[in-house]
Amino acid sequence: MLKVSRSEHVLEVRFEGRRDGNLMTWDVLRELRDFALDHRDDTETRAIVLGGKDRTFTSGFDLATGVQAFVDAASLSELRLLNRLGSQMCEAWERLPCFTVAAIEGFCVGGGAALALACDARVAGAGGRFYIPEILRGMNLGWGAVPRLVNLVGPGRAKQMCILPRPLDAPTAHRWGLVEGVVPEGEAMTAAREMAVDAAAKPPVAVQMIKRSIDAYANALAELGSFADGDQMLLLTKGADFGEGVASFMNRRPGTFTGR
Repeated sequence: MLKVSRSEHVLEVRFEGRRDGNLMTWDVLRELRDFALDHRDDTETRAIVLGGKDRTFTSGFDLATGVQAFVDAASLSELRLLNRLGSQMCEAWERLPCFTVAAIEGFCVGGGAALALACDARVAGAGGRFYIPEILRGMNLGWGAVPRLVNLVGPGRAKQMCILPRPLDAPTAHRWGLVEGVVPEGEAMTAAREMAVDAAAKPPVAVQMIKRSIDAYANALAELGSFADGDQMLLLTKGADFGEGVASFMNRRPGTFTGR
């Protein structure tokens, strides 16, 4: 569910998923997507702060319910439609005309990292950890996130994060360009709000034009790099390595992958 509050021209949005890890579910993806789509033409809002729970932005997508939904899907068309939700959510947030800031405390994992990458800026608490473990589940990084990640950290570091995944601490993320600021633990929302208020005080139309110009240049080839990532994900779910990745995650053991 989403909790939304307004202070003049700034909206603060917090999403709450399942359990302590603030796991993202299909319903959370829909709510976040629909919120962004509903605010495309909102001329009163000049900046939005996006946060998760106080101690965890999100531990990623809820794999258990996600896999079950794939099993229950009646057709390939239904699977593809369901699988596009994450991409639609990130795209909707990226295309918001106003300035957006993600406030990150604790873990920011997988799909949560993809969502944070779709924002204009990211502020992390000192205890923040970025982690992209999809490959350990036999999956690729989807939701259009690869071009956004490469734009920020470069190809070498993007490969390191996606192929040799280890939690990336907040100071390293700042040094790599993944976040714009690191603040004391527990203060990410406050710092993100200050950034949003600063952006909201600028001429709103000029902000929107500058944002659009920068995004158009940075993402000129993004669709070429990510247009098939959803179908690649569906293909990977048919392989033995996906089953092994899910099983090893559920049983808390290392995976043994065969390329099958």
